Amino acid sequence: MDDELETVPDTDEETEVDTAEKKDIAYLTYEDVINNQSDKAKRYHDTNIRLEIFTKIFSFVFLLTLVLLRVPNFLRDISPFGTGYSPLTIAFVLIIFLLIDFIISLPIEYYAETVERRYEFATRTTREWFIDQIKQLGLVLIIMTILIEAIFVALHYQPQVWWIWAFGGYFIFAGILSSLSPYIISLFTKIEPLEQGSTRSTVEEIAAEMNLDYEEIYRWNMSEQTTKVNAAVTGFGKTIRIMLGDTLVRKFRDDEIKVVMAHEIAHQKHNDVYRGILFSGIISLVMFIIVDLGFDFAMTAFDLTGKDDAAAIGYIWLAMMISMEFLGKLDLWYTRTREKAADLVAIDHLRDIEVFKSAFARLSQENLAFPNPSKLEVWWRYSHPPIRDRIGYAENYYQATYKN
Repeated sequence: MDDELETVPDTDEETEVDTAEKKDIAYLTYEDVINNQSDKAKRYHDTNIRLEIFTKIFSFVFLLTLVLLRVPNFLRDISPFGTGYSPLTIAFVLIIFLLIDFIISLPIEYYAETVERRYEFATRTTREWFIDQIKQLGLVLIIMTILIEAIFVALHYQPQVWWIWAFGGYFIFAGILSSLSPYIISLFTKIEPLEQGSTRSTVEEIAAEMNLDYEEIYRWNMSEQTTKVNAAVTGFGKTIRIMLGDTLVRKFRDDEIKVVMAHEIAHQKHNDVYRGILFSGIISLVMFIIVDLGFDFAMTAFDLTGKDDAAAIGYIWLAMMISMEFLGKLDLWYTRTREKAADLVAIDHLRDIEVFKSAFARLSQENLAFPNPSKLEVWWRYSHPPIRDRIGYAENYYQATYKN
């Protein structure tokens, strides 16, 4: 039974055992990953590909159907706050629209969770999963309401150049969300200071070596949701937090954790958060311009009274979805370049290619990453270089830099 699943406990006793066991964890190679799990990783990969394609097609067709059937117009017309421009009317149409999308998409999301259970990743019960979906819905309602309301203010008061105001507002919005990311994560999984021990000492050491000022080192209890591993360095300035998934702490050697954290800290040292916001902002600007160029057609095709018509929510959502399906590939490409740069910093700092390869081989193993995707697929959906490429360019860089 799904409801009989239990999350991994997090106790002091377990931490002590884990620390002792970590000394006996053997190094991994890329060949180990290929030999041990290629077939299983491919099945997991293929299942997720099919699910992703289906979800994209379904979402597009469903949204297009709602727009063609004038559902946004109907919601505007029944709004108790009037049919003209009003923040309350915008909120009314948007919230109902999002609730419809949530209800229709829920079976797909549940199937995705069953896939994670099938491959022994998911640790949540059905009840816990559903509670997390409700939390996620609440966040989406808040974030999307703020975002769409801000766009409609610009559409109402500056209809000719609203996209410039939306572009400027994006940076404020993205900066706030980035700063709040640790708090958002804590809504779904517990975050607490990492206990004293060899792993904390390792992280403190690498942070000092790389001159990173941070607020605290946290244990991110990912095992409340999944057995996958992850780590992050989030925040700005003195609010920077170092976060290690408890699964990472438990499953990785300390020297491998040092590699992972050198990579994550490199993102901070390279100001990749700021760079990413800027690059994504430029992409968003192009998207807003595309949306604006289609407004004349949309007002006739979808019976809109103006750009600030609440029923335009359907068109804007649809136009953004189509635009980002293509523009988003540029964002993925840029993210991959920053990931590669962070990898090379980790190699420069630690100068141990075998530990580097073991760390990322273990990451691939624990997350059941498919090692050999096609170049087209990497372009289409990968925000990080696949393990094959990471090992390849790491070895080439190390040999060229430190062996010649």
